[in-house]
Amino acid sequence: MSDQPPFHIASTTFHHLLAARGLTVDRLRADTALRLFQTFADVRFESPVSPSSDGLRYAVARGEHAGHPAVALVLARRFGVRRPGGGTERHVEFRCTLWFADTPDLADLPEHEEWWFRGGAEERDMAGWFDSLSARPEWAVLRWRRPVAVDVSHVEL
Repeated sequence: MSDQPPFHIASTTFHHLLAARGLTVDRLRADTALRLFQTFADVRFESPVSPSSDGLRYAVARGEHAGHPAVALVLARRFGVRRPGGGTERHVEFRCTLWFADTPDLADLPEHEEWWFRGGAEERDMAGWFDSLSARPEWAVLRWRRPVAVDVSHVEL
């Protein structure tokens, strides 16, 4: 039995970290969300021991929110769910998505997605990965912008 908390309390853990900073989801901005997510990423949760069972995903994508064009900043953590006999049965993803109105100053913002995985031979330094994200070109535009909405959810994959 692992002494690490189960992945299904990830959302609760994220909200506790948020509250400890005196924040609520609706007060998150991109910079605050990324720093909070880095703290959240440091929390170890129970998951199968495999390189793809605890991963972080960062994405900037275009889409629609509430029927309007929007840019989404997605901070996600994917957890492997143990199979009764061992190994990974499926994945669950915790997501914090910040939605920004697609204004003219965001028109040239490139879509981007990248992953970081805990474990495995090619594991990069997590702090360095977060530093590289905050140095990306979208941060000059999104860093202090107020999103039109923030969604926090668990998704079965």
